[in-house]
Amino acid sequence: MVDGHQCASYHSRSAFSVKTFHCNRVGRSVMIRSRARTYLTLCEVQVFGAYTTRRSGRKLSFNKCFQTSTGWNGVCKRAMDGNKSQSYWKHSCSHTKSPSGFWQGSFTRPARIKEVVIYNRLDCCSNRLNNFDIIVDGQVCARHRSSTFFSVKRFKCDKVGQNVIIRTNLKKWLTLCEVEVFGEYIKQKKRADMLPLSHCSQSSVGWSGVCSRAIDGNTNQYYWGYSCTHTKLQKGWWMAKTQKLAHIKEIKIFNRLDCCSNRLTNFVVTVDGHACASYNSRSVFKVKTFRCNRVGRIVKIFSRKRTYLTLCEVQVFGTYTKRSTGSKSKVVNI
Repeated sequence: MVDGHQCASYHSRSAFSVKTFHCNRVGRSVMIRSRARTYLTLCEVQVFGAYTTRRSGRKLSFNKCFQTSTGWNGVCKRAMDGNKSQSYWKHSCSHTKSPSGFWQGSFTRPARIKEVVIYNRLDCCSNRLNNFDIIVDGQVCARHRSSTFFSVKRFKCDKVGQNVIIRTNLKKWLTLCEVEVFGEYIKQKKRADMLPLSHCSQSSVGWSGVCSRAIDGNTNQYYWGYSCTHTKLQKGWWMAKTQKLAHIKEIKIFNRLDCCSNRLTNFVVTVDGHACASYNSRSVFKVKTFRCNRVGRIVKIFSRKRTYLTLCEVQVFGTYTKRSTGSKSKVVNI
Protein backbone atom coordinates (compact mmCIF):
# COMPACT_ATOMS: atom_id res chain seq x y z
CA MET A 1 0.00 0.00 0.00
CA VAL A 2 1.12 3.58 -0.71
CA ASP A 3 -0.31 6.17 1.68
CA GLY A 4 -3.15 3.82 2.52
CA HIS A 5 -4.10 2.98 -1.08
CA GLN A 6 -3.57 -0.50 -2.49
CA CYS A 7 -0.73 -0.64 -4.95
CA ALA A 8 -0.29 -4.37 -5.57
CA SER A 9 -1.15 -7.74 -4.07
CA TYR A 10 0.13 -11.31 -4.14
CA HIS A 11 -1.79 -14.51 -3.45
CA SER A 12 -0.32 -17.81 -4.56
CA ARG A 13 0.78 -21.22 -3.34
CA SER A 14 4.07 -20.66 -5.15
CA ALA A 15 6.93 -18.97 -3.34
CA PHE A 16 9.20 -16.49 -5.12
CA SER A 17 12.85 -15.52 -4.77
CA VAL A 18 12.67 -11.90 -5.99
CA LYS A 19 9.58 -10.27 -7.43
CA THR A 20 8.85 -6.86 -8.93
CA PHE A 21 5.36 -5.39 -8.56
CA HIS A 22 4.09 -2.66 -10.86
CA CYS A 23 2.55 0.30 -9.06
CA ASN A 24 1.07 3.64 -10.08
CA ARG A 25 0.61 5.62 -6.91
CA VAL A 26 1.75 8.97 -5.54
CA GLY A 27 2.78 9.08 -1.90
CA ARG A 28 5.51 8.61 0.69
CA SER A 29 4.53 5.75 2.99
CA VAL A 30 4.95 2.21 1.63
CA MET A 31 3.30 -0.54 3.66
CA ILE A 32 3.48 -4.31 3.16
CA ARG A 33 0.85 -6.18 5.13
CA SER A 34 0.40 -9.94 5.38
CA ARG A 35 -3.07 -11.32 4.85
CA ALA A 36 -2.06 -14.63 6.41
CA ARG A 37 -1.45 -15.18 10.11
CA THR A 38 2.29 -15.81 10.00
CA TYR A 39 5.69 -14.26 10.64
CA LEU A 40 6.43 -11.48 8.15
CA THR A 41 10.05 -11.56 6.92
CA LEU A 42 11.50 -9.21 4.25
CA CYS A 43 15.15 -9.35 3.21
CA GLU A 44 15.04 -6.14 1.16
CA VAL A 45 12.44 -3.75 -0.22
CA GLN A 46 13.36 -1.43 -3.10
CA VAL A 47 11.12 1.29 -4.51
CA PHE A 48 11.55 2.81 -7.98
CA GLY A 49 9.94 5.94 -9.33
CA ALA A 50 10.40 9.69 -9.61
CA TYR A 51 9.87 12.52 -7.18
CA THR A 52 6.89 14.64 -8.04
CA THR A 53 5.11 17.80 -7.00
CA ARG A 54 1.74 17.49 -5.35
CA ARG A 55 -1.25 18.15 -7.56
CA SER A 56 -3.49 18.96 -4.63
CA GLY A 57 -2.08 22.43 -3.95
CA ARG A 58 0.09 23.59 -1.13
CA LYS A 59 0.02 22.51 2.47
CA LEU A 60 -2.33 24.67 4.52
CA SER A 61 -1.41 25.52 8.09
CA PHE A 62 -3.86 25.27 10.97
CA ASN A 63 -3.72 28.18 13.39
CA LYS A 64 -5.82 26.59 16.15
CA CYS A 65 -7.47 23.32 17.10
CA PHE A 66 -10.07 21.82 19.40
CA GLN A 67 -11.16 18.35 20.47
CA THR A 68 -14.11 17.16 22.54
CA SER A 69 -11.93 15.97 25.43
CA THR A 70 -8.29 15.24 26.27
CA GLY A 71 -6.89 12.07 27.78
CA TRP A 72 -3.36 10.95 28.65
CA ASN A 73 -1.97 14.42 27.79
CA GLY A 74 -2.92 13.94 24.13
CA VAL A 75 -3.73 17.58 23.43
CA CYS A 76 -5.24 18.53 20.07
CA LYS A 77 -2.18 20.46 18.83
CA ARG A 78 -0.15 17.23 18.64
CA ALA A 79 -2.06 16.42 15.42
CA MET A 80 -0.84 19.64 13.76
CA ASP A 81 2.69 20.06 15.17
CA GLY A 82 4.57 18.69 12.16
CA ASN A 83 5.76 15.66 14.13
CA LYS A 84 4.71 12.60 12.13
CA SER A 85 5.86 9.99 14.61
CA GLN A 86 3.17 7.32 14.80
CA SER A 87 4.13 6.09 18.26
CA TYR A 88 2.03 7.65 21.00
CA TRP A 89 4.87 7.78 23.49
CA LYS A 90 6.85 10.05 21.15
CA HIS A 91 4.38 12.77 22.24
CA SER A 92 3.08 13.31 18.71
CA CYS A 93 -0.50 12.00 18.82
CA SER A 94 -3.72 13.53 20.09
CA HIS A 95 -6.01 11.49 22.36
CA THR A 96 -9.57 12.08 23.55
CA LYS A 97 -10.79 11.00 26.96
CA SER A 98 -14.42 10.32 26.12
CA PRO A 99 -15.51 7.98 23.30
CA SER A 100 -17.39 9.14 20.17
CA GLY A 101 -15.62 12.47 19.95
CA PHE A 102 -14.15 14.71 17.25
CA TRP A 103 -11.03 16.75 16.48
CA GLN A 104 -11.09 20.09 14.69
CA GLY A 105 -8.42 22.22 13.05
CA SER A 106 -9.10 25.76 11.80
CA PHE A 107 -7.47 28.12 9.30
CA THR A 108 -7.28 31.90 9.51
CA ARG A 109 -9.31 32.20 6.28
CA PRO A 110 -11.42 30.01 3.98
CA ALA A 111 -9.68 27.61 1.61
CA ARG A 112 -10.57 25.17 -1.15
CA ILE A 113 -9.55 21.89 0.42
CA LYS A 114 -8.43 19.26 -2.08
CA GLU A 115 -6.81 16.57 0.04
CA VAL A 116 -6.63 15.52 3.69
CA VAL A 117 -3.84 13.22 4.90
CA ILE A 118 -4.21 11.36 8.20
CA TYR A 119 -1.40 9.61 10.09
CA ASN A 120 -2.69 6.78 12.30
CA ARG A 121 -1.19 5.50 15.55
CA LEU A 122 0.87 2.35 15.01
CA ASP A 123 2.24 1.29 18.41
CA CYS A 124 -1.27 0.06 19.29
CA CYS A 125 -4.95 0.73 18.78
CA SER A 126 -4.81 1.47 15.04
CA ASN A 127 -8.35 0.11 14.59
CA ARG A 128 -9.75 3.16 16.35
CA LEU A 129 -9.63 4.87 12.95
CA ASN A 130 -11.72 2.26 11.14
CA ASN A 131 -14.87 4.37 10.96
CA PHE A 132 -14.84 8.16 10.76
CA ASP A 133 -15.97 11.16 8.71
CA ILE A 134 -14.04 14.20 7.51
CA ILE A 135 -16.20 17.33 7.62
CA VAL A 136 -15.45 20.79 6.23
CA ASP A 137 -17.64 23.58 7.63
CA GLY A 138 -20.48 21.16 8.24
CA GLN A 139 -20.23 19.36 4.89
CA VAL A 140 -19.00 15.78 4.70
CA CYS A 141 -15.81 15.70 2.64
CA ALA A 142 -14.87 12.02 2.92
CA ARG A 143 -15.86 8.90 4.82
CA HIS A 144 -13.78 5.93 5.89
CA ARG A 145 -15.28 2.53 6.70
CA SER A 146 -13.00 -0.52 6.91
CA SER A 147 -12.35 -3.63 8.94
CA THR A 148 -8.58 -3.22 8.48
CA PHE A 149 -6.43 -0.36 9.73
CA PHE A 150 -4.18 1.99 7.75
CA SER A 151 -0.88 3.66 8.52
CA VAL A 152 -1.17 6.84 6.43
CA LYS A 153 -4.12 7.54 4.16
CA ARG A 154 -4.97 10.33 1.73
CA PHE A 155 -8.56 11.42 1.24
CA LYS A 156 -9.68 13.39 -1.78
CA CYS A 157 -11.83 16.39 -0.98
CA ASP A 158 -13.42 19.24 -2.85
CA LYS A 159 -14.92 21.55 -0.27
CA VAL A 160 -14.50 25.19 0.66
CA GLY A 161 -14.27 26.08 4.32
CA GLN A 162 -12.28 27.20 7.32
CA ASN A 163 -12.77 24.30 9.76
CA VAL A 164 -11.78 20.65 9.23
CA ILE A 165 -13.33 18.08 11.56
CA ILE A 166 -12.39 14.42 12.00
CA ARG A 167 -15.35 12.73 13.71
CA THR A 168 -15.27 9.11 14.84
CA ASN A 169 -18.38 6.96 14.46
CA LEU A 170 -17.09 4.39 16.94
CA LYS A 171 -17.46 4.37 20.71
CA LYS A 172 -13.69 4.53 21.06
CA TRP A 173 -11.04 7.10 21.86
CA LEU A 174 -10.00 9.21 18.89
CA THR A 175 -6.24 9.32 18.29
CA LEU A 176 -4.58 11.26 15.46
CA CYS A 177 -0.81 11.43 15.02
CA GLU A 178 -0.92 14.08 12.31
CA VAL A 179 -3.48 15.74 10.07
CA GLU A 180 -2.29 17.49 6.91
CA VAL A 181 -4.51 19.48 4.57
CA PHE A 182 -3.63 20.51 1.02
CA GLY A 183 -5.38 23.03 -1.19
CA GLU A 184 -5.45 26.74 -1.90
CA TYR A 185 -6.68 29.71 0.06
CA ILE A 186 -9.51 31.42 -1.76
CA LYS A 187 -9.88 35.08 -2.53
CA GLN A 188 -12.98 36.30 -0.84
CA LYS A 189 -15.40 38.24 -3.00
CA LYS A 190 -15.44 41.96 -2.59
CA ARG A 191 -18.65 43.05 -0.89
CA ALA A 192 -19.98 45.57 1.58
CA ASP A 193 -17.74 45.90 4.61
CA MET A 194 -18.44 43.67 7.58
CA LEU A 195 -19.50 45.89 10.45
CA PRO A 196 -18.16 45.05 13.92
CA LEU A 197 -20.80 44.26 16.52
CA SER A 198 -20.54 44.89 20.26
CA HIS A 199 -22.64 45.50 23.38
CA CYS A 200 -24.54 42.26 22.96
CA SER A 201 -27.23 40.83 25.22
CA GLN A 202 -29.72 37.97 25.15
CA SER A 203 -32.89 36.93 26.92
CA SER A 204 -31.10 34.38 29.14
CA VAL A 205 -27.95 32.26 29.30
CA GLY A 206 -27.86 28.46 29.41
CA TRP A 207 -24.91 26.07 29.42
CA SER A 208 -22.45 29.00 29.51
CA GLY A 209 -23.53 30.09 26.01
CA VAL A 210 -22.97 33.82 26.50
CA CYS A 211 -24.07 36.33 23.85
CA SER A 212 -20.51 37.36 22.91
CA ARG A 213 -19.84 33.95 21.36
CA ALA A 214 -21.91 35.02 18.32
CA ILE A 215 -19.61 37.98 17.59
CA ASP A 216 -16.18 36.59 18.54
CA GLY A 217 -15.05 35.85 14.96
CA ASN A 218 -15.06 32.10 15.62
CA THR A 219 -17.33 30.42 13.07
CA ASN A 220 -16.99 26.96 14.64
CA GLN A 221 -20.47 25.43 14.38
CA TYR A 222 -19.94 22.78 17.05
CA TYR A 223 -21.20 23.90 20.46
CA TRP A 224 -18.35 22.34 22.41
CA GLY A 225 -15.93 24.46 20.42
CA TYR A 226 -17.17 27.24 22.73
CA SER A 227 -18.32 29.43 19.85
CA CYS A 228 -22.14 29.30 20.08
CA THR A 229 -24.65 31.16 22.24
CA HIS A 230 -27.37 29.35 24.18
CA THR A 231 -30.50 30.62 25.94
CA LYS A 232 -32.78 28.81 28.33
CA LEU A 233 -36.03 27.25 27.09
CA GLN A 234 -38.22 30.18 26.02
CA LYS A 235 -39.14 32.41 23.09
CA GLY A 236 -35.68 33.85 23.34
CA TRP A 237 -33.83 36.71 21.69
CA TRP A 238 -30.26 37.90 21.00
CA MET A 239 -29.08 41.40 20.10
CA ALA A 240 -25.96 43.45 19.40
CA LYS A 241 -25.07 46.95 18.19
CA THR A 242 -23.00 48.37 15.36
CA GLN A 243 -20.43 51.01 16.30
CA LYS A 244 -22.53 53.77 14.75
CA LEU A 245 -25.54 54.30 12.50
CA ALA A 246 -25.30 52.03 9.48
CA HIS A 247 -27.12 51.07 6.32
CA ILE A 248 -27.35 47.32 6.92
CA LYS A 249 -27.51 45.34 3.68
CA GLU A 250 -26.95 41.71 4.71
CA ILE A 251 -27.01 39.61 7.87
CA LYS A 252 -25.29 36.23 7.88
CA ILE A 253 -26.18 33.61 10.50
CA PHE A 254 -24.17 30.48 11.31
CA ASN A 255 -26.34 27.67 12.74
CA ARG A 256 -25.26 24.96 15.18
CA LEU A 257 -24.38 21.68 13.44
CA ASP A 258 -23.42 19.09 16.06
CA CYS A 259 -27.09 18.87 17.04
CA CYS A 260 -30.30 20.86 17.36
CA SER A 261 -30.11 22.73 14.02
CA ASN A 262 -33.93 22.76 13.90
CA ARG A 263 -34.02 25.33 16.70
CA LEU A 264 -33.42 27.98 14.02
CA THR A 265 -36.46 27.30 11.86
CA ASN A 266 -38.80 30.12 12.91
CA PHE A 267 -37.33 33.52 13.79
CA VAL A 268 -37.32 37.20 12.88
CA VAL A 269 -34.40 39.59 12.35
CA THR A 270 -34.95 43.26 13.15
CA VAL A 271 -32.91 46.47 12.89
CA ASP A 272 -33.84 49.11 15.44
CA GLY A 273 -37.15 47.31 15.95
CA HIS A 274 -38.07 47.20 12.26
CA ALA A 275 -38.43 43.85 10.50
CA CYS A 276 -35.46 43.15 8.29
CA ALA A 277 -35.85 39.44 7.47
CA SER A 278 -37.58 36.32 8.71
CA TYR A 279 -37.28 32.57 8.39
CA ASN A 280 -40.02 29.96 8.81
CA SER A 281 -39.35 26.52 7.38
CA ARG A 282 -39.17 22.86 8.27
CA SER A 283 -35.79 22.75 6.56
CA VAL A 284 -32.67 23.53 8.56
CA PHE A 285 -29.76 25.58 7.23
CA LYS A 286 -26.03 25.57 7.96
CA VAL A 287 -25.15 29.15 7.04
CA LYS A 288 -27.67 31.57 5.61
CA THR A 289 -27.40 35.16 4.37
CA PHE A 290 -30.47 37.36 4.72
CA ARG A 291 -30.95 40.42 2.52
CA CYS A 292 -31.70 43.54 4.47
CA ASN A 293 -32.23 47.18 3.63
CA ARG A 294 -32.48 48.98 6.93
CA VAL A 295 -30.74 51.89 8.61
CA GLY A 296 -30.03 51.52 12.29
CA ARG A 297 -27.68 50.20 14.96
CA ILE A 298 -29.41 47.46 16.93
CA VAL A 299 -29.60 44.03 15.27
CA LYS A 300 -31.94 41.66 17.05
CA ILE A 301 -32.81 38.02 16.36
CA PHE A 302 -35.75 36.55 18.20
CA SER A 303 -37.36 33.16 18.05
CA ARG A 304 -41.06 32.89 17.31
CA LYS A 305 -41.23 29.47 18.93
CA ARG A 306 -40.45 28.26 22.44
CA THR A 307 -37.03 26.67 22.17
CA TYR A 308 -33.37 27.19 23.00
CA LEU A 309 -31.92 29.94 20.82
CA THR A 310 -28.41 29.07 19.66
CA LEU A 311 -26.31 31.20 17.30
CA CYS A 312 -22.75 30.22 16.36
CA GLU A 313 -21.92 33.49 14.62
CA VAL A 314 -23.75 36.59 13.40
CA GLN A 315 -22.13 38.81 10.78
CA VAL A 316 -23.53 42.12 9.55
CA PHE A 317 -22.55 43.75 6.25
CA GLY A 318 -23.21 47.31 5.10
CA THR A 319 -21.87 50.83 5.31
CA TYR A 320 -21.94 53.54 7.93
CA THR A 321 -24.30 56.38 7.14
CA LYS A 322 -25.59 59.68 8.49
CA ARG A 323 -29.09 59.54 7.08
CA SER A 324 -32.13 57.30 6.97
CA THR A 325 -33.42 55.61 3.81
CA GLY A 326 -36.81 57.15 4.54
CA SER A 327 -38.68 53.93 3.74
CA LYS A 328 -41.73 52.94 5.69
CA SER A 329 -41.37 49.87 7.84
CA LYS A 330 -43.24 47.81 10.34
CA VAL A 331 -42.20 47.98 13.98
CA VAL A 332 -42.02 44.53 15.54
CA ASN A 333 -43.00 44.25 19.20
CA ILE A 334 -40.82 41.79 21.08
